[in-house]
Amino acid sequence: MRVRETRGDRSRATAPAALRQRGRASATAFSRALVDNQLAAHREALDTLFAELDRAADELSSTTSLLEWEAFRALVLDYLNEVKVGYRLRRQVAWDLQGNQRLLVLVEAANEELVELGTAFIQQHNDNLAFLARVKRLKGLLLDMKS
Repeated sequence: MRVRETRGDRSRATAPAALRQRGRASATAFSRALVDNQLAAHREALDTLFAELDRAADELSSTTSLLEWEAFRALVLDYLNEVKVGYRLRRQVAWDLQGNQRLLVLVEAANEELVELGTAFIQQHNDNLAFLARVKRLKGLLLDMKS
């Protein structure tokens, strides 16, 4: 049997455990720093989207136009998509009492609330249209009286 002589460079299998652990620790620290950086960028994007959402909500409450509603709805969907991206970044699973994932339940609830808000907006918009139709009908009656 022949024994090979090594000159200080050992394979991964024969390297001491302390050296292997140090290599893993630096890789883990880099991975952690990378994820932390991505999460910080994600939080900043969420803050920016939320500020835009807040502004759009104020505009929507002051002027109830369909264009404002569409802009608000698009911002809400963008916000929900950004939340999903953050969820994938964190890979954090939180369960509620029924065994469902908590964040996904919140996203579904936000989607449901968006649908209800859209329905309420359309109902309010229809009420405004009915009011405007009555105003025009009254104007027509007054115009008929004039002639």
